[in-house]
Amino acid sequence: MKNNYLYYLIFFCLISLATLYVYTNNVSEKSNYLINANKEFWSIKKTKIKSGQDAYMKPDGFIEYYNSISKRLDQTTSDYKGGYRFSELSKSFKNSAQARNANLEAEFISRGPGNVGGRTRAIAIDPADDTHCTWIAGAASGGLWKTTDCGETWENISPDLPNLSTNSIAQAASNPNVIYVGTGEVFAGNSSFVRGDGIYKSTDRGVSWTQLSSTVSNVDYESVNRIAIDPTNENIVMIATNTGILRSTDGGSSWTKVFDSPNGASVQDLQVDPSDFNIQYAGVNSIGIYKSTDGGLTWTNSSIGISQGARFEIAVAPSDPNIVYTSTWVSVAGENNDLTILYYSSDKGQSWGQVQVQEGFNSNLFLNEQGWYDNSIEVNPYDPYEVFVGGVNIGKYNLDPATQSVESQLISIDEENTGFLSFVNFGATYIGGTINVSDGNLNPSQNPVSVEIRWGADNQQKAHRFTVPSNGGSNGDGGAGISPTEYSYQDYVDVPFEVWDIENNRQLMVSFRDQEDNGIFNLNPRDDENDPSLLTAREYLYIHDVDYDASNPNSDISTTSGGVEFANMYYFWPILATGATWDPSTFNNSILRLNIGDVPVVASEASAVYDAYGNYQGQNSNSLHPDHHNLTFVKTNEENEEFMVVNGNDGGFGFSTDNGVTFVERENGYVTSQFYGADKMPGSDKYVGGMQDNGTYVSSGETVDATNNYNFVIGGDGFEVIWNSADTDFVIGGSQFNGIRRSTNGGQSFSSATNGITDGPFITRLAGSSKSPDVIYAIGGAGVYKSTDFGGSWTMKPIEDERWGGTASASD
Repeated sequence: MKNNYLYYLIFFCLISLATLYVYTNNVSEKSNYLINANKEFWSIKKTKIKSGQDAYMKPDGFIEYYNSISKRLDQTTSDYKGGYRFSELSKSFKNSAQARNANLEAEFISRGPGNVGGRTRAIAIDPADDTHCTWIAGAASGGLWKTTDCGETWENISPDLPNLSTNSIAQAASNPNVIYVGTGEVFAGNSSFVRGDGIYKSTDRGVSWTQLSSTVSNVDYESVNRIAIDPTNENIVMIATNTGILRSTDGGSSWTKVFDSPNGASVQDLQVDPSDFNIQYAGVNSIGIYKSTDGGLTWTNSSIGISQGARFEIAVAPSDPNIVYTSTWVSVAGENNDLTILYYSSDKGQSWGQVQVQEGFNSNLFLNEQGWYDNSIEVNPYDPYEVFVGGVNIGKYNLDPATQSVESQLISIDEENTGFLSFVNFGATYIGGTINVSDGNLNPSQNPVSVEIRWGADNQQKAHRFTVPSNGGSNGDGGAGISPTEYSYQDYVDVPFEVWDIENNRQLMVSFRDQEDNGIFNLNPRDDENDPSLLTAREYLYIHDVDYDASNPNSDISTTSGGVEFANMYYFWPILATGATWDPSTFNNSILRLNIGDVPVVASEASAVYDAYGNYQGQNSNSLHPDHHNLTFVKTNEENEEFMVVNGNDGGFGFSTDNGVTFVERENGYVTSQFYGADKMPGSDKYVGGMQDNGTYVSSGETVDATNNYNFVIGGDGFEVIWNSADTDFVIGGSQFNGIRRSTNGGQSFSSATNGITDGPFITRLAGSSKSPDVIYAIGGAGVYKSTDFGGSWTMKPIEDERWGGTASASD
């Protein structure tokens, strides 16, 4: 028993030392610096963004950080097993019980902050509560919380569960006692962000929870992005995950995969027709919309008219389920050039048109540069032509379906007997990032048409063969990043296909990049493990808007600098499909068809509902936090067509009772902030912490518990912090890219502490020792910055080792 007691004591001491420094005097007096600090923070942030001095607070850095700390440097994936959080927590409960038997009392106590919420993606509103004020919410890394007064107060309803990453919640309409919760937050493409532990279920309205054993230790359930329950049967459940769509008919005891994600694309949204559970829609990353008409048993691509987009979020109009919307985002090179696109369907997703806003209004800022991560959409429950889209900002579209035009664009591709072909998503504009149309600056086609690439039988034509320098490109290895002007024309050779303009029955010129410089066109499979730069799989194809000549190459293509792009109509990157063999003699009537069609364009009047950074008219600018992940609408007065809005964002909650015109924040008591780092004032009950997308805060008062109102002190993303162990007047923290700031008055105010620092990683790292409290370190590109006066000045200490990763070493 004594040994057990000793081991347990050592264990808790180590935990304590690793998580908290023991630090100093309480500074109870607030300075003027703290008055209206939150408003000042956003004011400064808006000014810097508009002037180009600062960037939007992006989650990319945290994703990179989280991925790095969960694996060794020589690993590509983490060794942590599914369900490890639940398993380790169970062990800790057992150890805690043993410790109490040994007369050792050890307890973890929440220290807040009680006034700074964390990122919230999942919201369920109890259908049996006529006041609509009973909500269950899931935070990205803060567990499950419940309110019965519309967010005025909150209760943690998952204290005995691991610190869940909650991505989705669904409450059964037929039996509200039944609630399903999906874990894992993986909206960063397919990389692991906060990996989940399957699905939890409650049959008593959230009082107790059971982890569904069928979902543990299985990659299919590491990111449960959406959950839908049959409104007449709580045991029929659909889930969308990063690997596909799964269906259960026994309340989650077992599951059947009904849809496999094509090429590993995440299924990031799943919505159901409110009038017919048989009709379901799924948003598949970089592909578009899939639809089921048999309750989720089978799925077909239903994306005609959708030509661009990465993450697709879906909303079905409650008052007219024929009308369906999807909001999506397109990355465009350059600052603030990304597109927010809203597609509209009036026939239950059979075909889609694009919504166009009034001239002079920039709706692209609704999602802005984070539409891959912040993307939410909902329709006015009374008006099918009023739709809200939330991203960095929140915007609203009022459609005029009677005012339509058409626009010719690439609408789809057809493949016949092309199982040997696959395509690389290289961030192109169309068809899931795989095809560019009228690309380049050398007389691109002004009238792209539908074409067929015909393989097999006697299909053969000449093509312009280009090579690239073996030491060219962004990595100096002849792979990525080689400019078209560096392509060298070699000769006019046979290729095992023909390219035809099927609208005008004319054959077209084609060029290809002969990556292997072997004189022929051939495709190899993608092999990321052995060939991460894909140096053997870069036979790009260029189709030109030039009539084919079987005898002579086109001089504009073959002799002009960058001629590989001359009169470009289509450009894409084909590869050999996994498991296929490259043998053109075996291809039989294989056709790749690129379809140009007329897409309806619907007029709308767009406006801002929430203006995060002063790009519009400042709507609700001081009432909400940027970065919106959930919009939930609930009817409150049908006679007057009134509804309330519950909004999940990076700071917790926004709440509107007037149809989304005005908002208030509802995060007090919702203790869910994500901390990069925290520290304690030596000798006092006072704390400082840096939070993801919420800045750096210092606790208030002389005693601190979960309800403590912290004071805002540093803007930007908050990162690691240090409270000087010898002189408690000194505290240091910072924002992204080594935006380090220091306090000399016990955390009341902070000023810049970057003398000698010229660069830094997104994740600002700080390290020090209580034995030499004035000596601290930060990471730079060439090595480590060292300060001997607690941030007063810094000196670079170079690391001349090829293993040093520069600012990318921020998480090492």
